[in-house]
Amino acid sequence: MIAAARVLCGAAAGTALLIAGATMEPAGAQDDACKAGYVNATGRGKWRPFSRGKELEGNGAAMRDAVAAWEREVASTHGDRWKQWELAVGKSHECGITQGKVLNNLVQCTIKGRPCAAPERGAAPAVVAVPERGNGRDRVDRDDDRRIRYGSRSWRYQIEMRHQQRLAEWRNRRENWAWRREEARQRYLQARRDGTEARARARADARERYLARWRD
Repeated sequence: MIAAARVLCGAAAGTALLIAGATMEPAGAQDDACKAGYVNATGRGKWRPFSRGKELEGNGAAMRDAVAAWEREVASTHGDRWKQWELAVGKSHECGITQGKVLNNLVQCTIKGRPCAAPERGAAPAVVAVPERGNGRDRVDRDDDRRIRYGSRSWRYQIEMRHQQRLAEWRNRRENWAWRREEARQRYLQARRDGTEARARARADARERYLARWRD
C-alpha cells in the first residue's frame, strides 16, 4: 500500500514538472522577437542656444526628431509592428554640434537600435455597459471610465491620448514655423551683408578709377 502511494506521488510530481517545463518561456524569447540587424537614423539639426546642454545629452527636440526618423525608417522597412523605439534593444545615441546650410551650431542626434515586434493585440472585447436605473430606461454613464471601456483602455484614456496628440502636432507646427522664420531671417541678413559688400566694392572701384585719371 505504501509502495503504491509512493508511485502515485512520483507520477504526480513528474506530471507537474512536465507542465511547468511546457509553459516556461525560453530565455531568448524576447531576442527572437527582435531583428538581428541594427537600424540607424539621424534627425534634423536643431538650433537650441539656450538648452544646448540638455540637447547634447539626448533629452530634447533633436533626440525626438531622430526617434521619429528611426520609426519612419523601421515602419517602411519592416512594418508598423516593429517601429516602436521604446521596444528596441541595443539602443544607443550620439548627439553633437553640426553646421547647417543657413544656421550654425545646430544640435543633431544619430541613434541606432534593433527593432522588436510589439505584441499582437487580440480581438477587442465587446463594450460593457452597466445599466443605470432612471426614467425607466437603461443609460450608460460615459463620465465614469470604470463603466465603459473600449478594448483594454478606458474612454477617458482615449480622450487624453487624442489631446496629447493634438498638443504634439501643435508643438511640431510651432517648431517648423520658428525654423522657417529663422531661415528667412538668416537669408535676409545674408542678403544685406552681400549688398553692403557689393556697394563697398563699387565705391572702391569708382575711387580707384577717379584717382587713376589724376595719376595719368
